[in-house]
Amino acid sequence: RTITINGIEVPAPFEPKEGDLYWHISPEYMIGYGASMYSDGNVDTWQQFGAWRTEDEIKQVVAALRSVFKPQ
Repeated sequence: RTITINGIEVPAPFEPKEGDLYWHISPEYMIGYGASMYSDGNVDTWQQFGAWRTEDEIKQVVAALRSVFKPQ
């Protein structure tokens, strides 16, 4: 599955399960994303914006989001 951000098709987020490593948007890092281990009842604050299965997927999402705010 995919979603479109600013006209760019990117992988759709998924719902992580207990013990899944997932990648998420995070302004705490210069690269714009980070990884976390999902644990029921301990939801990462940044997961509210989505969770992706691989670093390659989140890189695509971050690049698409940055294109939204890129000066023209």
